Amino acid sequence: MNLPNEHWRFTYVNENHQAIPSYPNLLVVPVAFSDSDLEKVKAFRTRKRIPICTWKHPRSDAVIARYLSTFFENPTKA
Repeated sequence: MNLPNEHWRFTYVNENHQAIPSYPNLLVVPVAFSDSDLEKVKAFRTRKRIPICTWKHPRSDAVIARYLSTFFENPTKA
């Protein structure tokens, strides 16, 4: 994937799958987020998920990033 680069970096914030069981140990995350920032972001997500790079095009450097499960109030439930 030619990573890390100027936009993405590696982190072990999920070492041993302790923080986010559905994510791998080694994550590729935006350079703009420190590990401390990622810990804060998790607090506002229902499954503690953080933004990660899941795929990068080998030539164009376009990425698919995963960042799911926000807190929301379901308007259909009374």
